Amino acid sequence: MFCKISEKFKKAFFAIKLKFSIKTTKFYKISSNKLMKKTKKIAEIKKRFIS
Repeated sequence: MFCKISEKFKKAFFAIKLKFSIKTTKFYKISSNKLMKKTKKIAEIKKRFIS
């Protein structure tokens, strides 16, 4: 009985972990893209000021 419960719990925990990791990777991708755009804009502004 206890063994069956632990197996179900393990599967559920793994599924939650997987979902969480997918969400975090998506979030990191989005944030890194935003960061890249910001740095590009800053670089363009700096170029304008220098030239």
